[in-house]
Amino acid sequence: MDYIYHGEESFFRGLRSRVFWITFFVFIAFITIVIRLWYLQVLQADNLKKWAENNRLRQVTLSDFRGRLYDRNGVELVSSRASYNVALIREDIPDLDAMLAQLSGLITFDWEKVKKEIILIPPFVPYIIAHDIDRNSAARIEERRYELAGVSLKVLPIRDYRYGSLGSHFIGYLSEISREEMVLEAFKNYRQGDIIGKYGVEKIFEPVLHGKRGKKIVEVDAAGRELGVVSSLYSVPGKDIFLSIEKNTQVAAEKAIEGKRGAIVAIKPSTGEILAMVSAPGFNPNKFTLGVEWKYWNRLVSDESHPLNNRAIQGLYPPGSVYKIIVAAAGLDEGVIDENSIINCPGYYRLGRKRYRCWRKWGHGKMNLETAIAQSCDVFFYQLGLKLGVDRIADMAERFGLNTASGINLEHEKSGLIPTMAWKEKYRHEKWIAGETLSVAIGQGFNLVTPLQMARVISIVANGGWIMTPRITRVPDDADADMEALGGHSIGIS
Repeated sequence: MDYIYHGEESFFRGLRSRVFWITFFVFIAFITIVIRLWYLQVLQADNLKKWAENNRLRQVTLSDFRGRLYDRNGVELVSSRASYNVALIREDIPDLDAMLAQLSGLITFDWEKVKKEIILIPPFVPYIIAHDIDRNSAARIEERRYELAGVSLKVLPIRDYRYGSLGSHFIGYLSEISREEMVLEAFKNYRQGDIIGKYGVEKIFEPVLHGKRGKKIVEVDAAGRELGVVSSLYSVPGKDIFLSIEKNTQVAAEKAIEGKRGAIVAIKPSTGEILAMVSAPGFNPNKFTLGVEWKYWNRLVSDESHPLNNRAIQGLYPPGSVYKIIVAAAGLDEGVIDENSIINCPGYYRLGRKRYRCWRKWGHGKMNLETAIAQSCDVFFYQLGLKLGVDRIADMAERFGLNTASGINLEHEKSGLIPTMAWKEKYRHEKWIAGETLSVAIGQGFNLVTPLQMARVISIVANGGWIMTPRITRVPDDADADMEALGGHSIGIS
């Protein structure tokens, strides 16, 4: 009996020990849960509330609308149109591969590119896998909206160049902002993926044309689908700009040079407004809006005709016979000739042992200044050029705005070259010779100018001796008469 009693006592003692430790661990677990609940419900209440709201509410950035471009008469040249884009939010997609497989039957996209890039996108930021899809594809996506968790159809504005390549070098084009541009102060409010002006008016007036994006707070379900809008802050569109060009004049100029290489510039003499600016061949800025395709870009940059160069402000050419106007002005201003001075043209001019021919082999006979300009007599200007000398000709050329950039608000304008005796010694390490003056006097030789510069030379003659800075935006009609107020100055010859 003692044996049984001692055995039972040992059993119950072991049982009490186990019950104690079980109770102890249950108590510790209970205390831990209580502390955790206190931590979550008291200390972390605000944060948890925000996280919960973020899962229910989502901030969506609204696109900004870029300002439109009009010609001087109010004809719309550039605007925006609606484009349908398919976007994914990775966190709302249970199975990415399955979703991409489903989408591939509805739209065309680069599967490998999507899988590579979507993992780099910040959480809950939409990633667009297909840009500017057609309406039928958009309708197919919308029909299956509730089957496509994490997929949304975004209607975004896209730049629309109404007349294709018309005025392409003047108007310019858009493209995605680069990493280098992102760090610049001017683009501090931009984001990766934003489209900005890269060339022409689109670039020059980027701060004006670029609107201010808005945002909205939307309620979403567990699949990320929008259930409703909680609040909105609407986008502010960019400002519209009236350009100086006249659409019909631009069309006529482009038609005149179609199939050729070259440039045409038309200026309003009283204001300096550019009425038409053509550089041929051109390009279609619509090709750049969603990111230019490699094949198209490679074709442009490898083309020997250099369609991306604006020949109107970057092309350097001998001015030719138009330059005789400047030589004539120098002759009158210096008193070397007057309007009644007569020079005989037998068809050539002899300098030393060499004959310099006139374009008219049998000559023009006796010519005064007016008839010499009208007939473009080379011999008349050979002799006038020698009497003046290259330096006095160059001085007058600079008064007409040559040998320096015109100041037009377009990038990469070249200043050209008007030679002098000092220039040749400095850069050619040679003395100036008289035969070179003959070439210069008829707009050949070392002379190099842009088409814009020479168009301005003619505008100076037309407006009575005022040199105006070329303008790319419209000037109000009531400002036309005050050339000085528009920044013009007289070259001192009437």
